[in-house]
Amino acid sequence: MKIGELLDVINSAIDGSDQKIDRHTVNYYVQQGFLRPRMTRSKRGFVRRYEFSEEDLRIAESMWRQRLQGVVPRIAYEKVLAEKDQVRLPLT
Repeated sequence: MKIGELLDVINSAIDGSDQKIDRHTVNYYVQQGFLRPRMTRSKRGFVRRYEFSEEDLRIAESMWRQRLQGVVPRIAYEKVLAEKDQVRLPLT
C-alpha cells in the first residue's frame, strides 16, 4: 500500500483523536528503521515510492496510538516488538 493509503487507514482507525498522523511522521518512522517499506520507482524512474506491508501498517498504527498517549517513538517501537514476541510464544 502507498503512504496515502497507510495514512487513511491509520487515521480512520483512530477516530476519537484530533491529532492525525502525517507523512512527516511516517517518513521519520522509516528513517529511524521502525518501518521497512519496499522501495519502488515510478515508470519514468525519477521518483522513489514506498510500498508498505500489512506488518508496517500494524507497527505504525500501534506506535501512533502510543504516541498519542505521550510515549516516545523509540519506547513505542520497543513495546510493539514486545507485543509481537508475546503473540508468537506457544501456550503450554
